Amino acid sequence: MASLTQLPVTRNGALPANAALPSLACRSCTASDRCLTPAIAGGDLSELRQSVKQHRMIHKGGLLFLAGQPRKYAHVVRSGSIKCYDLNINGKERVCDFHLAGEVIGMEDLDASVHGCFAVALEDSEICEIPLVQLRDLMLRRPSLCREMLSLTTRKVHQYRDLVTLISQSDATRRVASFILSMARRLRRGDDGRLRFRLSMARSDIASYLGIQMETVSRSITALQKAGLIRVRGKRIELCSPEQLTLKYGLH
Repeated sequence: MASLTQLPVTRNGALPANAALPSLACRSCTASDRCLTPAIAGGDLSELRQSVKQHRMIHKGGLLFLAGQPRKYAHVVRSGSIKCYDLNINGKERVCDFHLAGEVIGMEDLDASVHGCFAVALEDSEICEIPLVQLRDLMLRRPSLCREMLSLTTRKVHQYRDLVTLISQSDATRRVASFILSMARRLRRGDDGRLRFRLSMARSDIASYLGIQMETVSRSITALQKAGLIRVRGKRIELCSPEQLTLKYGLH
């Protein structure tokens, strides 16, 4: 694969619209076990993979798309992570979602003609782009793919509902604990009963997403660490006992 320094980039760190990485087979992708589901790999998914137009590399801090920009593709995170945000009336950024490897961006708003938010890379990230015209055609012709996409949309809606409930009914430490557990589950990393992973987002982004202050996020993480529930080194987190963390804060 071409190195990052060999790829032409725009000022914001993204590849030009017509630039793409060399063709990458889905079977060699480290996120293939999380991208859609293996249940449809024998039929619909194989055809869907053939519809992938290109793999784009978005450098850290680079924009994937802008709010109001015409929507032409379904974006799937092949590697890295993406932050979605909008702006309030004062122009302040409000984080509305994070997308990790294997996840489809914007499933809850698939029929929109324009993007409703901004999307920026939290780290160097590879993005698979599937033309929406082809995706919608496949969904009409392949019932199991349609069901899978509907399932993805439903899970995303449930995620938003749970976030609203968490913010409206929970204290700051519970919000942070829930966020950490959610990220651990989505990243699916494990070793000897302990979960270790790296959070690519800044604590200010976490604070914006959870509706609290950045200092509160730091205090909550410190409290969880002092309680022996997690270990933290920079952006790297280890869940010492996911069961105890879940039990203590009543999370699901």
